[in-house]
Amino acid sequence: MTKTINYICLHCGELLTGKQEKYCSKRCAKRESNKRWKKKYWEKIHAVIKANKIKGKQRRKELTKQESLKRANELHKLAMDFAEKAHIAHCKGNIDNSIQFSLEAFQAEQKAAMLISRYKDLEPTRSVLFRSASSLALDCGKIRDSEKLISLALEGNPSQEIEKELRDIIERINADKK
Repeated sequence: MTKTINYICLHCGELLTGKQEKYCSKRCAKRESNKRWKKKYWEKIHAVIKANKIKGKQRRKELTKQESLKRANELHKLAMDFAEKAHIAHCKGNIDNSIQFSLEAFQAEQKAAMLISRYKDLEPTRSVLFRSASSLALDCGKIRDSEKLISLALEGNPSQEIEKELRDIIERINADKK
């Protein structure tokens, strides 16, 4: 095996002279060593971050039915607080804040509904959350989101009263489209 000889420093690109094999000085050798160490260090950090993200996603999927219901109730209360702030802002004539609060209320209510969407046995809570989220979506001008939420609500087994209210929202949507 023949040894290949580098004629330039691996760190700075200077020409090598005499017995120098890879680096032109100890300073370049040390800097290159630090560079490799930092690269390995950051690769390890990114691997840990990536692993934690995966674990976090798995944790979110493993919420029990009771935990999902509890979290959905918290989000619903938050959404109702935002809806109340939106109403107050609208009454005071502050339209920008009213729109922002309405949007935040919609987003919180949508998250609450989606948390328990797979539990079809949680009626009427499930369909009430979807009805509320759909109505808030319509108030924000998100007609397509409102329609999607209504269809998700009807996938379950809503009571006749809630089903009638969902159909009323559909009529409001159709009226807005015209």
